[in-house]
Amino acid sequence: MVPDRSHIIGRWSENAGYEADLSRDTVLDFRADGILQIATDGEHIEGRWECEHPGTLVLIVSAGHRYGPFNVLVELRCLPLGEFEVLESGGALLPFGRRHFARLPTAR
Repeated sequence: MVPDRSHIIGRWSENAGYEADLSRDTVLDFRADGILQIATDGEHIEGRWECEHPGTLVLIVSAGHRYGPFNVLVELRCLPLGEFEVLESGGALLPFGRRHFARLPTAR
C-alpha cells in the first residue's frame, strides 16, 4: 500500500520479525507531531519527519538537513517470526542506510 502520514506514525524496528531479542535493535519512532526519534544500541538521534504526499517520506536531522523524499511502501509480510507490517523505503533511511523496518506493536 502507498502510505499516507497516518500509516507511518508509530514505532518501527529493524529486527522485529527476525529476532526475539530486541535489546540491540534500531527503532524509528515517527510521532504524530512530526518528531522523529531514532534509537539504536547506545545512540539516540532526534529530528523531524514529513509525509506531504502519499508514498513519500522526508527526514530532517542534523541541524535541519533534509533527506529525501524517499518513496515508501507499507505492506503486511510473513517474516521468520510471523506476520508483520513492514515499512520499505526506496532509499536508505538515515543514519544507518537501512531500508526495511517492521512495525512494533503499540503498548496497551
